Amino acid sequence: MKSEPPFYVQNLKIGKVKTQMSKTTMERIAEAQEKINRDENKLKLLMRQQKEEERKARTNRICKRGGLLEKLLPDTINLTDGQFEAFAKRTLLTDFTRRALAAAVAETADPQGKADTARGGEKPAGVSRNPCKWNNLTKIWEY
Repeated sequence: MKSEPPFYVQNLKIGKVKTQMSKTTMERIAEAQEKINRDENKLKLLMRQQKEEERKARTNRICKRGGLLEKLLPDTINLTDGQFEAFAKRTLLTDFTRRALAAAVAETADPQGKADTARGGEKPAGVSRNPCKWNNLTKIWEY
């Protein structure tokens, strides 16, 4: 059985707590400033992490899409950067391509604010599993 400490020891402990709680205004200001500095540093760290995640996602997206382009058009692999840029401008900056992109974006848009089926939500009406629904693009071609 544990015995309680003598009365004077209890008073010392209480007195110690009281002295810790009675800090001067300057000490409280200094502690608040330290907390602000810690919070600012944490915010900077989180912002840096967010930028890094966005950069990695962009790099990943660019690599995937560039790989898909090389897969679909293997002859583009041997082109120089200038030749590829000229090819891309001639083929991608056309009215047909802009309309096709607009159609693809419209098909994948979610007007009700719900997630699509790939993200676990309900599938919006009129959106197929294929986000680029090439059958509808032939209608644009026939204009």
